Amino acid sequence: MEEKNEAPAAPESEIRERAKKEMTPQAGRSVLGKVADFAVSLGKGAAALADRIRGVRNPEEAIKALDAQLEVNRARREPLVARSEKLYGEIAAKKKVYMAAAPVRKKILELELKGMVSEYKSLERQLSVYFENERVLTTVRGRTLELTAMGLRKVSEKEIDRLTDDIEGAAEDAEDVTDAMNDLEKAGKRRVANDSAEFAAILDGFEESALADPAPEAASRQSDDPFPGFGETEKGSGVFE
Repeated sequence: MEEKNEAPAAPESEIRERAKKEMTPQAGRSVLGKVADFAVSLGKGAAALADRIRGVRNPEEAIKALDAQLEVNRARREPLVARSEKLYGEIAAKKKVYMAAAPVRKKILELELKGMVSEYKSLERQLSVYFENERVLTTVRGRTLELTAMGLRKVSEKEIDRLTDDIEGAAEDAEDVTDAMNDLEKAGKRRVANDSAEFAAILDGFEESALADPAPEAASRQSDDPFPGFGETEKGSGVFE
């Protein structure tokens, strides 16, 4: 039995050029509506992203806006990565001094280390937000291209709806798993906070080792940010809130 070879997927540039020439405004609005619905399925924090996608005129504008926001997010993330790597090395070196210090000196060194570790943990939390933002933005960008390509192939509305439902179901499952993991992490933090060996346990994670060169200086914020407000890392909020 002869196997059928599937045609290779069209490159992104071809999809975007064809969409600009061939996709009707109505078809473009349909794509954006489904992309926005998909963004909502990725989590409550992406609701603002969905609203902004609904506000652009066509898929090409949405892709350009997502690309611009990814650049903004990376520019804000890179200096935090550089600072966290530098701080890790400083903590590891200070830990070595602390372990060899006389008891009379250890109290002050311990206070210094606790302050440094606290900053490191804060950087960890901020970076987790930025990396999650990039994951969501990249996923939504890919979905925009996928639905645009489907529209150009004249895929039926029913087929697109079925695929969208499948992906949204998977996203909801992933969100449930993430919520469960977050609950476990919070419970773990409460337990560690009550553990008398907390400080020693935290220090165990810092060892002197070769670290990568710090990331280059981040570019300044873009004044024409298409999705203003994305990337904020205030306590209790993510980029899309």
